[in-house]
Amino acid sequence: MSNFVKLFLLSYVLFAFSCKKDDSVSPSDLVGTWNLSEATCNDGATTTTGGGQSFSATFTSSGKNFASTVTFKDDGTYTSAGTYTATLVTTILGQTTTQDVNIPSFAGSGTWSLNGTTLTVTDSQGTSSAAEVLENTDQKFRYKLSINEIDTSTPGYTVTQKGTYFFSLTK
Repeated sequence: MSNFVKLFLLSYVLFAFSCKKDDSVSPSDLVGTWNLSEATCNDGATTTTGGGQSFSATFTSSGKNFASTVTFKDDGTYTSAGTYTATLVTTILGQTTTQDVNIPSFAGSGTWSLNGTTLTVTDSQGTSSAAEVLENTDQKFRYKLSINEIDTSTPGYTVTQKGTYFFSLTK
């Protein structure tokens, strides 16, 4: 279970940021520093396969103790700083566990670009993501990120993660 939690958290952090925008939003609307105020997933599912066995789990995640910021710069770069706590509720083999996990970095750093209604974010490792913007005002930016990822970074194991994450940023 410990490896499962670590792999989940790694993939959660790696794929946790990107956006698709409403037509009325221009790149200049995103420039500035935003505070993370929501990070939730209510339909998470993972399957871990390795050693001749396969285990499936469902999970929810809800953020709290937000102390994270993301700064979008007009040169097409972004940086983030700070932490938050994710309350992770996981059910595997009929057993449900709840634990608070410190997320040390929300989005890392990298580049961003707006193309039509899609905001593409590429992190410093070269991983690109895109998400759908649900709300954008002067004070709030809310988006949905759908994940369907396969992680083979642990030798002999494959972890498939699916889920819909919702993030809100406020000024």
